Amino acid sequence: MRELYRRQPVYAVLGFLLLASVPVFMGLEYFDDRLVDGQGNWVKSIKFNTSLGIYLLTLAFFTRWMREEARQSFAFKATVAAVAIAIIFESAWLWSAGAQGIRSHFNFDGGLYTILYPLSGLFAIVLLIGSLTEGLCVLRAQREMPNPVFASSIGWGLLITFLLTIIVAFPLTSPMNDYGGSITGYGKGFFGWRVEGGDLRAAHFFSTHALHFVPAVGFVLSRIIKGDLGAWLVKLVAAAYAVFVIWLMMSTMRGEDLPFFLVSPF
Repeated sequence: MRELYRRQPVYAVLGFLLLASVPVFMGLEYFDDRLVDGQGNWVKSIKFNTSLGIYLLTLAFFTRWMREEARQSFAFKATVAAVAIAIIFESAWLWSAGAQGIRSHFNFDGGLYTILYPLSGLFAIVLLIGSLTEGLCVLRAQREMPNPVFASSIGWGLLITFLLTIIVAFPLTSPMNDYGGSITGYGKGFFGWRVEGGDLRAAHFFSTHALHFVPAVGFVLSRIIKGDLGAWLVKLVAAAYAVFVIWLMMSTMRGEDLPFFLVSPF
């Protein structure tokens, strides 16, 4: 915690606060029997707080692979401030909707939340700019790092997180689609994804977690292969991961079932 706070206090503090709030919302979910679109009223807040908390702590951790001057630059500090504002908006929007027992996403009832929903999409893009900015900074500094292959995987993971999430978000957030699961409750895919006809939330999950998957593979590669070959393999891994996410998105939009390896055995 101290190391994360020293490098990037805003991301570290907000990330830990979001994760610390998860047990609170789990308690609310236990005592609150209201349902929204077939699922517990506070489930969405639990998911988002967990995901956003991990995202911010990951960004804080990866600043270690940035140059000091980049961390101290006005542009980077402005990006961090913008991400923090976006986090506060997204959290307040979700929590207030939960308190009222109404939809946060796809709310077209004509009230305040009909306005807040598209605004949340704009703030989500701001969140992703944090990944884009940091990824570019890491890629610029990779050759100066003790482990440039791993540094390269971090940079590419952050970069394609931005690109893939933007690509998947457009069809997912359209009010005219049926790609985002069913209101009848959880499906049999991992994390409650709908299996029959696919569920674009699966592609969204993998797009937003590229910043974890690609560096994880890069870390293993960096222990085996050094130099330019390792760096090229990292690029190949990032490209293959991007192709997988796009394939998963397109198969869902064609109405195909989720692939077998994404179906829960339970």
